[in-house]
Amino acid sequence: MVDLENQIRKHIIAGNRGRPWKKIFIVVEGVYSMHGSMARLPELIRIKEEYGAILYLDEAHCMGSVGATGRGVTEHFGISPKKIDIMMGTFAKCRPS
Repeated sequence: MVDLENQIRKHIIAGNRGRPWKKIFIVVEGVYSMHGSMARLPELIRIKEEYGAILYLDEAHCMGSVGATGRGVTEHFGISPKKIDIMMGTFAKCRPS
């Protein structure tokens, strides 16, 4: 998270051809399937809000398998999906009921 924040600051300052960036996207997966690590969503939300970035959350490996009722990392962390700007998900990894 420290590196992400440093990169955002660096690119805001450097800008694009002398002008500050107007749109910064943070693109993450809810769960990285190869490692099994989970996005640190509370910290990502804080950074997104502090810098006015747009957060894209890929929940393809989370929907149906993470959270008390399978609604993904937003449910796992108790964060409203309304705090996510763009969310993508499939039901390919759903656990059977």
